[in-house]
Amino acid sequence: MYSWHPFVTSSTFIEAFHPQVHHFMRIGLIHTLVLLALLSFPGWAQEQYRVSDQSQVVVQGTSTLHDWESRVEEVEGAGTFIIENGTLKEVHSLRVSFKAKSLKSGKDKMDKLTYDALKTDEHPAITFTFAELTSRQGDQLEAKGKLEIAGQSREVNVTGAVTIKDRNIVITGSHPVLMTDHGIEPPTAMLGAIKTGDEVTVDFEIALAQ
Repeated sequence: MYSWHPFVTSSTFIEAFHPQVHHFMRIGLIHTLVLLALLSFPGWAQEQYRVSDQSQVVVQGTSTLHDWESRVEEVEGAGTFIIENGTLKEVHSLRVSFKAKSLKSGKDKMDKLTYDALKTDEHPAITFTFAELTSRQGDQLEAKGKLEIAGQSREVNVTGAVTIKDRNIVITGSHPVLMTDHGIEPPTAMLGAIKTGDEVTVDFEIALAQ
């Protein structure tokens, strides 16, 4: 049995009583340092991005008179990503929205019909909220998420291409939307003589920067 000596320190006592304690303490310290290094390394760490004013969104549609398009003037949002060696590895979150009243066709009458159909006074924003990546092939991604228009949300699968330059992210793609899926009656004009098509196409180029 070990006998206590008044000049033996507690650390000496531990080492004498348990000779492997210091070995395990050193191993634990090494593991902790490695974990901290990985978490702090910029190639692996989650990074916050915000949608920049370089983003572009265009909505295109048809009517019984002619095709039309409206451009979105105010796009905002944010996301959390992991980038390694210039490649997007993970998407942890992404939310993109734009003000419905920032849709501009260049024709005031058409814009008013659009705002009425979208119920912009009650639902001022159109929003996509990312849920998960469902497919990846090179720079082509497919993501599942929720698209909310006029206060009604629908689960959608959106495809896009991702490019990264100087740690800035650009996501480009095109997505079809049926207005009636969101409870929207396609706008009409001239007492119904001119009718817009139910399906519109949303072309997007979402730029994100830190």
